[in-house]
Amino acid sequence: MTSLTEHLAKTNRHRVHVAVWFFVAAAGFGALASDRDFRSLGVLGAVACALIAAGWLYSWQTYRRDPGRSPIMRRLAPYGDAASVQQAIDRELAGAGVVRERDLVLSPSWVLIPSAGDLRLARCDEIVWIYPFHFERRMNGLSMSKMSGVFLKAADDEHSRTVFATEPRKTALMAILARHMPWAIVGYDKNTEAAYAHNRAALVAYVASRRDARGEPVAPITR
Repeated sequence: MTSLTEHLAKTNRHRVHVAVWFFVAAAGFGALASDRDFRSLGVLGAVACALIAAGWLYSWQTYRRDPGRSPIMRRLAPYGDAASVQQAIDRELAGAGVVRERDLVLSPSWVLIPSAGDLRLARCDEIVWIYPFHFERRMNGLSMSKMSGVFLKAADDEHSRTVFATEPRKTALMAILARHMPWAIVGYDKNTEAAYAHNRAALVAYVASRRDARGEPVAPITR
């Protein structure tokens, strides 16, 4: 991800790709409808897939005409004028101090987690606690699914973020995040969890004092 403007265009193109896949699925169901035994299933599947594809195309056309209506731009609105915030992010991504680690981009002021069709973001100065996680679902002694990565807990739940990562990558990711946001509490412990759950205001104030002591620049956030 080199700029937010470029990523917005990419996510909108992704909508066309999804629509094409649903049109292909509709054609497949249409072919199935020619078989008398599966006619009802084929017709219902073709209609459903065609309607979903049309919805994706409509959203693509809507956001192409008015990018400000896209979900990503709406996520920028709490930080001020969305277009101005977009330009500020683009300037930071074009400058120094940017860290790119696969699906994670860190600019001086922002945590950006891009995906093919979306973007999750938070201000660096919102992050108060960073810690790794690992979940495993087992059934009859067998591992059914695993999930691991890093939680970035913000001052409010809405802006907390998750970066998924394999176990070997997780250690490196933690080091990168700790260097980029040195004021944040790093690592899991039950006392921090209790403070975050039951006395968050005090925890946020403590982290803010750590940040202020380091003289970290904090740009204003317009709510």
